[in-house]
Amino acid sequence: MTTAPARRSPAPTPRDLAQRPAPAPLASDALIETLSSLPDGAFLAVWYRGMDSSSMGRSVRLVGAALAELADPDSGQIPPHRQPRAAGLMTATGLARYQIDGALSLMRKRLWLQIRRAPGPNSRSYDRCDLLLRIPARYLPGLTK
Repeated sequence: MTTAPARRSPAPTPRDLAQRPAPAPLASDALIETLSSLPDGAFLAVWYRGMDSSSMGRSVRLVGAALAELADPDSGQIPPHRQPRAAGLMTATGLARYQIDGALSLMRKRLWLQIRRAPGPNSRSYDRCDLLLRIPARYLPGLTK
């Protein structure tokens, strides 16, 4: 006696993907409230303090400092016309391309950096991404006291 093969559900179509609900925001309401209660210009001060207290290496902190120079002090957002791309970060820091890519990857992995990818080919390259500074939720309570 043979059994019928298990039926797989069909692969999702682009329409199915478009109808999915938007992902939940990255920050909780408490985190948003804490960030919004910071005085004007304090985001970058808190961000610098957090980067200095993190266990990331000097080259990562150097890339972070170069990004912070371009960011809005209230929100940590880097305007589109000031996005540094890898070549700009190489010039600003004196680091090699592989060091820049490694630093950006580590900052992203540890939630100090958010990446908005551009559509199109090679969208995985940091040269086609917009970068936004973030403060990981686990660091925020100790940094804002």
